[in-house]
Amino acid sequence: MKSHKQITVSQYRLDRRGFLAAACLTLIGRVSLASDERPDSTRWAMLADTHIPTVDNSANPPRNHHYFNPLGNAEKIMTAVAADPTAGMIIAGDLARLEGKIGDYENLAERIALLPEKYPVFMALGNHDHRENFRHVFKKTPGRLVSVEDRHVTIIDAPPIRFIVLDSLKKVNLTEGELSEVQTTWLKDFLADGDHIPTIIVLHHTLSPLGGGFTDVAQFYDVIRPARSVKAVLFGHSHVPGYAAFDDIHLINLPAAGYSFKENVPIGWMNATLTPTAGRFKLNTIGGPAPAEPTTELTWRQ
Repeated sequence: MKSHKQITVSQYRLDRRGFLAAACLTLIGRVSLASDERPDSTRWAMLADTHIPTVDNSANPPRNHHYFNPLGNAEKIMTAVAADPTAGMIIAGDLARLEGKIGDYENLAERIALLPEKYPVFMALGNHDHRENFRHVFKKTPGRLVSVEDRHVTIIDAPPIRFIVLDSLKKVNLTEGELSEVQTTWLKDFLADGDHIPTIIVLHHTLSPLGGGFTDVAQFYDVIRPARSVKAVLFGHSHVPGYAAFDDIHLINLPAAGYSFKENVPIGWMNATLTPTAGRFKLNTIGGPAPAEPTTELTWRQ
């Protein structure tokens, strides 16, 4: 695949101690979508932190909330994706504004309805989400949920790759997250029984035990490091899009859709074109400065 920027893991490897001390990255159920033929690539729309409110408060943005228009921003993104549909969309948590109210999810459902009929949208839950309220509004989510106690977990088979969408919500409106021993054990068992399909894990929280990450990140790394099928982890939470790596696993911080905490940090969504050996990610900006090189290509570990 041709892209504007080529990055391999050797160019920005982080050691375990160095990355676990970082608060965020630097700027910059199973459902089968398979057919009888396995495609060479699949293209997806990806974003995080929509923060949809029950009542539109964009006219009075909170302090240091830049490009703050969660409802309008979501409409822009859904309209743009509808005009150029991908295989599906993934939203990496903090779907709701602060406390995961019913009205938040109802408004999100209205924005999702702007997409083509039957277009699959998969959602992770973040610290501003509420499981029961989410399930009350989204009674039917794409695919089959995995049976993990008190968690919203989905496997998405999207040949030639696979997504695993995890749930890092510990407590509503508490900044830090947690996967839990039950979810981590399930993930370890699933990956141990895997079939070597290139796998991308999606969750909400940044991969750090500090600065609002999730508390059992070390256990998470212990699970994914030996699982060679795992190629990358996608997440949100920081509202800062960027790239890094842990050992040879790519770490991709998705852009926030609702707002940015800094004026020089863009908001928007990514288009990702994924193959068995690489991924090309293009940042589409709807607010803030667009990067000089919006496209980054990553080579998966083997």
